Amino acid sequence: MAFDYFAKESVDIAVIETGLGGRLDSTNIITPMLSIITNIALDHCEHLGFTLGEIAREKAGIIKHGVPVVIGEVLHSTRPIFTRKAEEMESKILFAQEYKFKDVRISDYDMDLKGDYQRFNLRTVLTSLYVLSTNEKFREIVHNNWSDSIIREALKFTAKTTGLGEDGYI
Repeated sequence: MAFDYFAKESVDIAVIETGLGGRLDSTNIITPMLSIITNIALDHCEHLGFTLGEIAREKAGIIKHGVPVVIGEVLHSTRPIFTRKAEEMESKILFAQEYKFKDVRISDYDMDLKGDYQRFNLRTVLTSLYVLSTNEKFREIVHNNWSDSIIREALKFTAKTTGLGEDGYI
């Protein structure tokens, strides 16, 4: 239904979130510009698996051939799973926790979303934007018209625009 709506509205860029995971998720019918795996936790175990490794293997199912992937939070036990899948799919992989930004300090960004984990999420977002900025189609769509100041401005209104709570907590 969402894909039909996006097509009718001629959406240039859509952020598509998987339902329960990756490998068997209905969103696997598309080929994205970028895949992002935010974090791995013991959640939806009856569908994804009962260990972090099993869940990581399911989540890695969104990694597509030749499509870069950003891993937000990496654990010692999940890193080899994501790395192996990215190699199989000939996809560039970046681990947001380890990515070194040039002239950027995460602590310099103000966000209206509260909680320490939001800094992990921000690092994932900024790493993802870096990857997208190297994609010619993405640059054409945004007409190279995005900047650090636009990102900073957007971060001030995330809670309001997403409905995640006026107090900034989810």
